[in-house]
Amino acid sequence: MTSNAGCYDSPWDYNPGGVLTAKGETHRFPAPVHLRIDRVREERAYAQQALAASNRRTARRIGAAAVAVILLLAGLGGVYVTGIGSGTEAFTQLWALEAAVLVAVVAFVALLRRSGAAHEQLAARARLYDRRLTELHQQWQQERAHRRTPQHA
Repeated sequence: MTSNAGCYDSPWDYNPGGVLTAKGETHRFPAPVHLRIDRVREERAYAQQALAASNRRTARRIGAAAVAVILLLAGLGGVYVTGIGSGTEAFTQLWALEAAVLVAVVAFVALLRRSGAAHEQLAARARLYDRRLTELHQQWQQERAHRRTPQHA
C-alpha cells in the first residue's frame, strides 16, 4: 500500500465545526500524514497556539476555582472558630457551607482532570505535527541528495 502523503491538502478528518465550535470556525488538526510540508507547518503553528491558549484559559479557571475553595474553607473555619449558634438554623447553615465546600472541591478536582486530558490531547497533536515535519524534511534532504549524486550507468 502506498502512502497518500503530499497528495491531499484537506484530508478526510478536516471537517466543518459544529454548533458548539467558537465562531463557527473549521475543525482544525487534520491528520498530519496526509499533508504537504507547508500545511504541516501551518497546522503545527495552529496547534501550538491552541495549546498556549488552552494553558492560559486553564490557568485562569483553576485559579478562580482555587480561590473559591479557599474562600469557602476560610468561611467554614471562621464559623468553627466563632462558634455555632444553638438553633437548628445555625446547624442548617453549617451543613450548607460544608456541602458547598465539598461541591467546590469535587468541581476543582474535575476541572484539573479535564484540563489535564485536554492539555495532553493538544500536546500530542502538536508532537505529531513536529514528527511529520521532521519526516518531510528528511525526505526532502534525501531527495535532494539523491538528485545531486551522479547516475552511473
